[in-house]
Amino acid sequence: MSRAKAGDVLPRLLLKGQQGLKPCQLRRQAQVYFQPTDPETLAVEKTFPETFDWRKARGGRNFLQLPMDQADCGSCYMVSTLRMLTARHRILENNTAAEPWSISFPLHCSEYNQGCKGGYGFLASKWSEDVGLLPASCAPYTTQGGCKVMCDPKLLSKRYRASNYKYVGGFYGASGSASIMQELFHNGPLVVSFEPIDDFMYYAGGIFTQAKLGVPAPLQKHATEWQQVDHAVLLVGWGEELGQKYWLVQNSWGSSWGEDGYFRIARNINDSGVESIAVAADVVEDDHPEVLEAFVAQQQHAKA
Repeated sequence: MSRAKAGDVLPRLLLKGQQGLKPCQLRRQAQVYFQPTDPETLAVEKTFPETFDWRKARGGRNFLQLPMDQADCGSCYMVSTLRMLTARHRILENNTAAEPWSISFPLHCSEYNQGCKGGYGFLASKWSEDVGLLPASCAPYTTQGGCKVMCDPKLLSKRYRASNYKYVGGFYGASGSASIMQELFHNGPLVVSFEPIDDFMYYAGGIFTQAKLGVPAPLQKHATEWQQVDHAVLLVGWGEELGQKYWLVQNSWGSSWGEDGYFRIARNINDSGVESIAVAADVVEDDHPEVLEAFVAQQQHAKA
C-alpha cells in the first residue's frame, strides 16, 4: 500500500479528521473494546510488562531505524521485512549501530515477489534466506531502476542471511496476541499486515481502530481460512492507554505521518486483520556465501 500524495492530507483532515464519533459509532466502538479477551492471551500478558517498546529496550537502548518513506513504490512488505531483519540482527549482536540490510537488493532482484507492485513478507524472508543479505550501502533504497549492486560481496568481512522464516504460531492462521507478544518480546520486531480503511492514511495520533467486530485471531480457531490484508508494517511494541490495549507499529510513510512515523492500533481484537498474519525471521552468519556471490555475478554478467 502506498502513502497519500503530498497535499492530500490537510483537506481530508479538515473534513473528517477533526470530527468526533457519532453515537452509533461510539456504541460499535464500545462493543469492540469490551469483548472478552481470550484466557490464553490474558495469561501471557501477565508474564510481560504492561508497556514494551524496542526503541527503549534492554537498558533504554533503541534497536530500530528512524521511520522512512517508501515513496511511490508498493514496497511496504519489503521495507517492513528488511527492517525486521535489521532490528533482529542488531538485537542479536547487541549493537544498535549495526548497518541496516539493503531493501533495494531484494526489492528489485527477488523473483519471489513483484517489486514495487507488491509482495509478501513471508516470501521476502524466504528469498533473504535462499540468496542472502547485503548491507544498505551496497544497494541504497530507490524506487527506480533494476537489480543493481554497488559492492563486491567477496570483500565483505562477514556475510549474513535470513533463517527460520515463519508465520508466528507455526503456520498461516495460527498467530494471535499471545504468540505475537512472546515472539516480539523474546526475539524482536515482527512484520504484520492489515486492511485499513481509507481514513488510516490521514491518521494523526491516538489508538486507531475500525470500531467494528471482525474475525478474531487466531483465524484457525474460528474456522476462517484467509483474511484480506494489503499493507505491511513493522510491529515494535505494545502498551495500554486509559484502559485500551494497543500495538505500537512503525509505518513507512515518513516521520511526518502519524505519531512521528508510528501508529498505535487496538490490541487483542484483530483490528483490520493486524493479528492474523504475523511473520518473523532470524539472521545468521551465512554458511554458503557462494550462493550470493554467484547471484550477484550473474546479475552483473547479464547487464554487461
